[in-house]
Amino acid sequence: MVASRRQNMQMTFLRTKIIDVCIGNSRPLTIPEIQELLRMEKITPHKTSLYRNIEFLCKQNLLNEVMLDANAKHYETTTVHHHHVVCTECSSIHCVVDRTMEKIVQKMEREIAKKMHFHVRDHQFSFFGVCNECFCN
Repeated sequence: MVASRRQNMQMTFLRTKIIDVCIGNSRPLTIPEIQELLRMEKITPHKTSLYRNIEFLCKQNLLNEVMLDANAKHYETTTVHHHHVVCTECSSIHCVVDRTMEKIVQKMEREIAKKMHFHVRDHQFSFFGVCNECFCN
């Protein structure tokens, strides 16, 4: 009970709004995108505060950091494990949930652990290509 109260006290207005902005989007967001969406709601945190709060939310497993390109980290709410497809033309990002693919990846993780004596903690896959809309144009 004490731990849950302590966590509730740490959920500030800004942290709640960051989570709301991420939940309200169907794709992972960069910090500038989160900042802009907050600005649209008349919330203008200092950049340092925004970074610290996002870091806190990641440590609490309320947000996930996703590397979709070398230029920027993206953030999304913690949901069912999934991967992403990224259009290299328009930068659209879509989530991919596939149980068959996950079973194959889990098998690969077991093989890596056995053959390489390596303990996999997590993995991220992103598929890069061209979306149908860009492909047709």
